[in-house]
Amino acid sequence: MVKNNFKYLKITMPLILLLTMITIFFYYNAQENIKGFYKTRGFQGKVQITGIGWADKITYRMNKEDEVKHYLIFHIDYQETINNKKEHVNTQLPLHIQDLLYPYIASPTESDSDFNRQNSEYKILPDEREYGDDFIKKSIKINPRNQKFINDISKALSTEKDLKNIIVQIEPVPYTTLYTYERGHSKALGGYYDFSLKDALRNKQLTVQLSFPSASTTKEIDLHSQLEQVLKNSELPDGWYILNQNNDFPKEVHIDDNQIRIN
Repeated sequence: MVKNNFKYLKITMPLILLLTMITIFFYYNAQENIKGFYKTRGFQGKVQITGIGWADKITYRMNKEDEVKHYLIFHIDYQETINNKKEHVNTQLPLHIQDLLYPYIASPTESDSDFNRQNSEYKILPDEREYGDDFIKKSIKINPRNQKFINDISKALSTEKDLKNIIVQIEPVPYTTLYTYERGHSKALGGYYDFSLKDALRNKQLTVQLSFPSASTTKEIDLHSQLEQVLKNSELPDGWYILNQNNDFPKEVHIDDNQIRIN
């Protein structure tokens, strides 16, 4: 019995060691690819893999042609110290199997514009939205200037009786790619820590999402007329204001140059 166990171990141990080495090899290359991906885009923080998932099919552009391939989705904890406080961004990044075979090598076009990076003939690069929204949301949350911007909108809206308990949130427009946002002067979060909320709202990359605390009001709000009243006495940033109420279809109002526009 002992002999048989010894033989079994003798056969399986090399296989276990080989699989362990392959796993370490793939993990190291994945980590290096992820680090390189963020570093070439100005993100100077640390990245740590926290999990792995599978995407059946993801379409990316290569030489202006759509190509569907299978990808692994790496869940990432991005860490960066901003204003003496360690901030975490939980995000994800898809990597193709070829990225696990080699350490990260930046393609020549990665020193060019973001647009060229998107259409690189050297390497299929994940779409910028794969890592964009999470960083934009973090900037909105932790930048005091952004919070003041949101508070100013809340104050202006709360001058109307029916909007007193309104909750204001700034949200990225779905599928808006990160490279369309204009970087600020700070290098934090890849330069997006101090991007302009005002400009992004005007350019329809962000929206002002409005809601009420649960069960705080059952009254149907006419967003158009309410914002008209607000604009008589206050200024509101240009952009789309979207009210979600009572599980109905969202009400949308577009403000441009402190006036409501009919689109």
